[in-house]
Amino acid sequence: MRGALPAAIVVHLLLSAGYVAAIPLFEAPDEPDHFRYAQVVATSDGLPVHRGHAERLGRHFLDECGLAHHPPLYYGLLAAALAALDAEDLVVSLPLTNDRAPEDRRRSWRFGHGYDELPPWSAEVIDLRLLRGLSVALGAITLLLIHRLGRTLLPDRPAVADLAVLLAATLPAWSYAHGVLDNGNLATTLVHLALLLGAGGLVGGAVRWPRALALAAVTAAALLSKLTALGLALPLGFLVAASAVRPLRRGSTLVRAGVALAIVGAATGWFFLRNAELYGDPLGAQAHAEVFHRSLVPEDRRLDWLTSGLPAGLLRSATRPNLLPDPVPAASGVALALVALAGLGGLVGLVGAGRRERAARTPASHRAYLALAAAGTLAIFLKFNLQFAQPQARYLLPAAGPFALLLASGLTRLGLLLPARARRPAGVLFGGALAALAATLLIGRVGPDVAVLEVPEGTPTAVAVGVSGRPAGPDEARVELLSPADGARLDAAPTFRWRPDADAPDGTSFVRVVDRRGRVVLDSLAHLGLTGLRTEWALPAPYWETLPAGEELRWFVRRAPDRRAGEATVDQPASPARSFVRRP
Repeated sequence: MRGALPAAIVVHLLLSAGYVAAIPLFEAPDEPDHFRYAQVVATSDGLPVHRGHAERLGRHFLDECGLAHHPPLYYGLLAAALAALDAEDLVVSLPLTNDRAPEDRRRSWRFGHGYDELPPWSAEVIDLRLLRGLSVALGAITLLLIHRLGRTLLPDRPAVADLAVLLAATLPAWSYAHGVLDNGNLATTLVHLALLLGAGGLVGGAVRWPRALALAAVTAAALLSKLTALGLALPLGFLVAASAVRPLRRGSTLVRAGVALAIVGAATGWFFLRNAELYGDPLGAQAHAEVFHRSLVPEDRRLDWLTSGLPAGLLRSATRPNLLPDPVPAASGVALALVALAGLGGLVGLVGAGRRERAARTPASHRAYLALAAAGTLAIFLKFNLQFAQPQARYLLPAAGPFALLLASGLTRLGLLLPARARRPAGVLFGGALAALAATLLIGRVGPDVAVLEVPEGTPTAVAVGVSGRPAGPDEARVELLSPADGARLDAAPTFRWRPDADAPDGTSFVRVVDRRGRVVLDSLAHLGLTGLRTEWALPAPYWETLPAGEELRWFVRRAPDRRAGEATVDQPASPARSFVRRP
């Protein structure tokens, strides 16, 4: 299967980019919280806190995030991307839709979506989709690592690595996860890098200092990306045991392992201590349960869930990711059957290796390393699902390489039953069929539904995702602020008044309040959904009470763009900023 790796990467790029473009923004699992976490990192002095904890911890409620118990490394990368795009001021608006009748496939998205998401996309939508592009890039890197891992552990069987990357790249759950915001994508890449470093030590018979230190750094980074990386404990523990078998090397191996473990602990311990201090649990499970209590599995139903609901849900998630709640299309049924048959065939091939393949048999330690890597991630997945009903295949992607390599090993053994001349054409045909099926699932499953995005009623600006916007400079101001006066110290909620641009007197405007760092504290359009403001806005008392007291704030006005007319926020008339202070 020469050329399988480039083909797999091209297929991955096309499929994942297809999901980047096709899935409406923030409809992917937890995507609003992924973005919110990154924005807090980009605009605040610290990490976010979990929902319901801001007031107790003396933080502003905008610092809250439903995933604040997650490690921060991925969100640091997203925050850097936001800064590179100059989009830290993008404020997301997520209007919930109440019309989600299951019989109506055309109105089943969670949020309302407007003209800003229809071509030509608004600048804000483009920025958010570019953030998704980080996931696409991470997926391509991971495929390279999977292929290298296969060639390292199975050097005499190159077809296994070739088939493994095709299996991973064409799995619908893989493409979907790498087309949306998800911290698991960075963890997946780093876990596979750690596995590759460990595999080099396993093949070489020893883990020397440079590799041990690199392995410690990568493992720490993986743990600071997502806790699914805890599954590395099994394969890396096996690596230490395998390296310490020889008495002459046992002492040095244990010293290196101890130093590496100390490095990992020093690099990641602060995060677990922070979780324990803030939420009473180093893993943040209690805080997670507070937000996602609806997915808790009752204790008396755990056995039924693990033996029936979980396996069925996992297979469904692998072939038909969380998109819409309408019936499973025929292509998904075919994919489900293919996955089941491939798994059965792979198991048969693994158990029954033929005599013709014995000369190239993989060492038992290599197979054990892959199996333990898969088992470690699977154990984390099962432990999580003992508490929460989350049968999502994306949680197993940190072991996508080991799973794919084990499966490919069995399938290639089955391929030995074919005549020698037929094996290569059969492999090309099989890989092409996988890619065609994955493309069918993307085009047939997502495309028609995305075309019916609806504009929320009563939204003249047709903005659903959100807006960006900064105050105008002295030479750019086209909107005049009237009151309150600059530097006002206020005891009660004010009425903001302004004179709109003379060339656009009838346009609706939005008022934005920012702090000294430019962080958006309040936005009348994105936060409150107000679209009829023209010359004034009386700030409601409940929102006034949320503004930080005793701190200098700034407010300004910008005309809201009409997405139906193709207007961009940056081109709209705006005012300069004025300051005010809410008296304590």
